[in-house]
Amino acid sequence: MLEHRTCPRSNPDYWMARRGRNVARVGFVDGAFVADGWRLPHSCEYEHCGVAATPFVATMRTLPRNPESQARGGNGHVAH
Repeated sequence: MLEHRTCPRSNPDYWMARRGRNVARVGFVDGAFVADGWRLPHSCEYEHCGVAATPFVATMRTLPRNPESQARGGNGHVAH
């Protein structure tokens, strides 16, 4: 996530401070979910969908199967 950034030329102090707050918020929220057992792949909105989907697919493949979901026609993955 952090390697894909640029700094706007106008008002860079504001934007860098805003970015810092956003990164801190994401870290805080992610930490809470991870502590509860969730796996959180991330992507950027400008990534090609095939590239962006790769970490999501990899995460889904590591999840245990849920026989009840499969019986109902689902993909069998547990949400968390």
